[in-house]
Amino acid sequence: MIRSPAERRLSTARLDLWTHRECDTAFLHDLFGEAARPKGDVRVINDRCEVVTGKRFELIYTPQFINGWVGRAESGEQTHGFAFWLATERVTGQPIGVYGLIGQSDDGPPLLGWYTHRASRRRGFAVEAVRELIRWAFRELSLDRVRAVVLPENTPSQAVAIAAGMRRMPGQVEHAGVPHLAYEVTRDVRAKRCRDAR
Repeated sequence: MIRSPAERRLSTARLDLWTHRECDTAFLHDLFGEAARPKGDVRVINDRCEVVTGKRFELIYTPQFINGWVGRAESGEQTHGFAFWLATERVTGQPIGVYGLIGQSDDGPPLLGWYTHRASRRRGFAVEAVRELIRWAFRELSLDRVRAVVLPENTPSQAVAIAAGMRRMPGQVEHAGVPHLAYEVTRDVRAKRCRDAR
């Protein structure tokens, strides 16, 4: 699919991140819908999401929630200037996941989020995208801190957060009515790491 350069929001060495189109919904269903459901233990998170753990971790959303994804992303961009964006591999142009930021209803910092399609995992895409999103958030949005919340059983995403330079916060926080682990990075900490790496 050919996309306009104006739709590109961020680029990394291997990825482009784009605003969503309605035609992306089929990929979102493959990413989050019943096609992604592995065999394993199921935990109902809320009326729109289940967690399945077994050989791999998957979030399974309802068709109604997935169908509204593009509209919510458009609204987030209009309200905050950011959203979850579709990630494509630069070499192939194929979608490989969704990465981005969402605003919170309270005064907390925006939340980083990432989800890589099962066929594209273990290639470092999430870490690459999250590092660039952190840089972008500090540079373009002038944020002082960025946070991510991760379900306790989602060990792959916990590893991504650490590899991208975030640190685990004490205890747990409630997000969408469910306890999560919180990870955070501040502008000052990231700047110090950049200086030390020179």
